[in-house]
Amino acid sequence: MQNTSLGVLSRFLRNKLSTCVEVFQQQNQLLHQKSRSLPGRILSLSQPHVRAIYRGKAASGYEFGAKISLGLTGDGFAFLDRMDWNPYNECHDLPGQIQAYERRFGTLPEVVCADQIDRTRDNRNFCKTLGIRLSGKPLGRPKNEPDQEITKQMIADERTRNAVG
Repeated sequence: MQNTSLGVLSRFLRNKLSTCVEVFQQQNQLLHQKSRSLPGRILSLSQPHVRAIYRGKAASGYEFGAKISLGLTGDGFAFLDRMDWNPYNECHDLPGQIQAYERRFGTLPEVVCADQIDRTRDNRNFCKTLGIRLSGKPLGRPKNEPDQEITKQMIADERTRNAVG
């Protein structure tokens, strides 16, 4: 058998071969370490950049694909502030998104309709110091008689946030 350099392969095939070699090395490492997890583990030969993101949901414990931080304006324009294929806690993106909004429009937003994970104590304090209303339930034990105006506002904010998905 004659030795041939990898230069005869197209760039596409060289990338696939490189991915296969990396998968083999990762599987070998898992075998010898008697482990079941590995950071940056390749899960797909056709999309080696995709990582599993643990979500803990009943139907499917893991999701695949990019995590994004998206800002949506009142008139329907969407701005992609962050896209990452690796799992991360997106609650840390909120201050940066507010600052990006201020750079784009020259003013701070009046309200931020955020997902539950974004409503951390730090993010609530950050918004409060800037005079921004952060949507969602207030912290603490719920009141026996909820205020109807606050409830209506929370429902409207949730509808706005659901446009993002």
